[in-house]
Amino acid sequence: MEDFYTAGMILNKMALFGVFDGHGGTGVAEFCARNFLSDTQARVLESEEGLHKGLHTSFLKMDECLRPLYEQHQSTAAALAGGREDEDEDEESPPCPGSTIVVAVVDYENQRVVVTNVDDSRAILSRNGRAVDLARPQEPEDAVERARIEAAGVETLPTRYISTLDKASTLGMWRSIGDFEFKMDAARSLQPEATGSHCSPRDHGGEAGRVRGVFAAHV
Repeated sequence: MEDFYTAGMILNKMALFGVFDGHGGTGVAEFCARNFLSDTQARVLESEEGLHKGLHTSFLKMDECLRPLYEQHQSTAAALAGGREDEDEDEESPPCPGSTIVVAVVDYENQRVVVTNVDDSRAILSRNGRAVDLARPQEPEDAVERARIEAAGVETLPTRYISTLDKASTLGMWRSIGDFEFKMDAARSLQPEATGSHCSPRDHGGEAGRVRGVFAAHV
């Protein structure tokens, strides 16, 4: 189980729901689930940042906080490895873990839903009996995302997923939190996208989670 979630109130007038889908381990997803809500609450309460900007900043902050933890882990692993050859270390070390994220904030006062996501996590709203996408899955199969990746000079390949046993240096996620081992070019960088949608009496709830498989949280 590499998936985690968070839910809570902001200023008693907004409800935040977040789904964190980890890959290559649980560390990144669990860290974000523990810290994302409180970080966003602080930004909305203590600053003049709007909701869109506050959510965007919280995504970047999670990545920023995780990098030194990853670097410390790498240094410790290298020290324990002793005089082992680098190529042997690479063969035995698991890939850096990461997570895709989708966060939906229901703003009761302004009757809107604000969704921010990275990678292939998405949110869907049920409106008048029809499914309405609230977030664009950022995966290489998407024409807009593929164009962005290729514009950075990187070749796109069919989507693949990593596990702790996977030794390949490829990754199907291009904007995920964590995955520092793969963030060596402009194409692989954390770039959250935010969208807003007005709420109406025709809206009957929604779901947030991964684009593939069963969604993990209900709004």
